[in-house]
Amino acid sequence: MATLIDANKVKYLCSCKRLKPLSYLYYCKYCKPFTLKCKDCVIHEIDQKFFCANCFDNKVQKEVMSVKYKCASCFNCPVCKNLLLIRASSIKPPKDGVQSPLAVSQSSPALVTQTPNASSSNPATPQQSPQAPQQGQKVFYLICVFCRWTTRDVGIPDVTSAPGGWKLQENPHVKRIQELTEGYKVIAAREKLEKDRKKYPNLKRRSLYISGSSSSSSILHADKYGILAPVQKRLAATASIGNQNLDPQITMEQQFRSLVKPAQTVDSFEELPEDFFANPPNINSITSINQRHANPDFQPSKASELYPLNKFYQSKESKRCSGCEHNVLKPESNVISIKFKLHQMALFLVPEVRIMTIPKWTLNEENEVILSITNRYESDVTVSFVNIDNENVLNLSGFKPTAKIEFKTRDDLSIVIDRQDNSKVQQAQLKQSDLETNGFLCFRRDNKIAVKCTVTPFLSNTEIKDHVKCVFGLKCSINMPEISSPQVQGSTPTTKENFVNSVITHYVFVDFGPLRLEDGLKVVPTPRFIDDCLKASLNK
Repeated sequence: MATLIDANKVKYLCSCKRLKPLSYLYYCKYCKPFTLKCKDCVIHEIDQKFFCANCFDNKVQKEVMSVKYKCASCFNCPVCKNLLLIRASSIKPPKDGVQSPLAVSQSSPALVTQTPNASSSNPATPQQSPQAPQQGQKVFYLICVFCRWTTRDVGIPDVTSAPGGWKLQENPHVKRIQELTEGYKVIAAREKLEKDRKKYPNLKRRSLYISGSSSSSSILHADKYGILAPVQKRLAATASIGNQNLDPQITMEQQFRSLVKPAQTVDSFEELPEDFFANPPNINSITSINQRHANPDFQPSKASELYPLNKFYQSKESKRCSGCEHNVLKPESNVISIKFKLHQMALFLVPEVRIMTIPKWTLNEENEVILSITNRYESDVTVSFVNIDNENVLNLSGFKPTAKIEFKTRDDLSIVIDRQDNSKVQQAQLKQSDLETNGFLCFRRDNKIAVKCTVTPFLSNTEIKDHVKCVFGLKCSINMPEISSPQVQGSTPTTKENFVNSVITHYVFVDFGPLRLEDGLKVVPTPRFIDDCLKASLNK
C-alpha cells in the first residue's frame, strides 16, 4: 500500500518538458495559455530576514553574516543531529577552609548546612542556625534525549548562564582563510575592471570614479533616474582595489604573491603508532563520515573531539513566475507563522491521479486497472480522458512507455467531480449519470471518483526489472476567476468576480511498477468499498 500512495508513481508534464509529481508543481493564473511550472521554471527569492527555527531569534543579513549564519543559543547533537536540550544541575560549595574540587550533582539542587563545630571554632564568623541551608550554585549542560550524548562526555565544562554560555569554536586557520579571501577578491576585482575597460574602450577613466569632495561635479550624483546604476555596481566591485597598484607590467600572479604569503610544503609526516597496527580499532571511539562532514571546519576524527553543532539561521523563500514575474508562492512575513499569503500549488487546481489497484500482469493482453482522481479545487471540475498515440508526447523527458492504456468510453463523455465540502460528509454513491457509463465510473464520494481502464503491456522481453509505464491525457474544464487590469482612479469598484471556463489538457505519466511482482510485491485487488458503492447505487 505504501507503493500506491507514492507520489513519484504518477507524474505530470511541466512547461519545461520535465516530468514532476503534482505536489512539486506550481501554476500561474496570469500566464496564458495555462501551463504547469516546476522549481526550475520559477524565480527563487530569499527573504532578507533570517531566523532560528528553534528559538525564533530573527536578524538581518549583515548581523547573520557576522556570526557565520549560526545561532549562539541553539545546538544540534553531533552524533544524531537532533536538538540538544539544556539541563540544570547544582554544584556543592566547598567546606570552610578546604579547597576541594566542585562536585557536580545530577539530582535536584543540593542544600548544604554548616556544622556547629565549624562555626564555634571560628569566633569571628557569626554563628548560624542548623536550619539555615546554603544553596549550591546552578550550572547548565547540554544533553540529547535520543542518543543520550552530553557535553560532559567529551569534557566540555558546564556554564553558569544559559543560553549563550557555550562559545563558538575558533578555527585555528581563520587568519589564513581571511588572507586568501581578501587576495582572491582583489584578483577578481582587477579581472572585472580589465574586462570593463575592454568592453567600453571609449569610456573616459575619470567617469569611473566618484569625487568625494564635490558631489555636484560627479556624474553619478547628478543621476536622477538611476540610469548609471550599472556603473555604480562596477564601482562597488572595484572599490577594494582603488589603492592597489594597477601597473599593467605587474601580472596578477605577482600581485597575488605580494598580498598573500605562499603556502609551506610539508616534507615529512608523523609515523603511525605501533598500536594502530597491533591492536584492533575501537569503532565506538571513531567518528563516521557524516559526523566529520557535519563540522567541516574541524572534522573531528575521534568521538572525544565532538562538539555541539550550532543551528543555522533559516530564511523564507518566495517564488515568482519566470514569464510574467507574478508571485506563485509567498509566505507570511512573521517567522512564527507557517501559513502563506499566496500559495498557487498545482495540487489545489489540477485533479490528482493515483493508482488504486495493481493486477497480475499478462503480456500482450488487456489488464483491468482502477485509477482514483481527487479534486481539491474550490469549485466543480469537469474531466475527460484522452488516449495518447503521439510519439512526440510519448518520448518526452526520456520516458519510454512500455504499455498502452485505454479508456473504453465514448469520446464525448465528461465526468463532473464535486468540490470538497468539509461541512458535510457524503456517502459513497453513484449518480444516475454515472450509471450510464457502463461501469467505467465505479466509485464516487465527496471530491473523489474512481474509473476503470485497461492496460496492455507490449514489452519485447520479460525481464523482472521492466516496469509497466503508460501515458494518457487528462482534459480538465475549470472555472477560474478572470484576471482584470487595475481599476482607474475615480471608477467605482466592482464587487462581482467574473469567472472564465478554461479547458486544459494535462499529460499524465503513470508507472505501475515491475511486470513481474516479486521481492515482496503483491497483487492489489479491487477494494471492498468500490463493490459496496456499486451495490448501493443499483439498489437505489
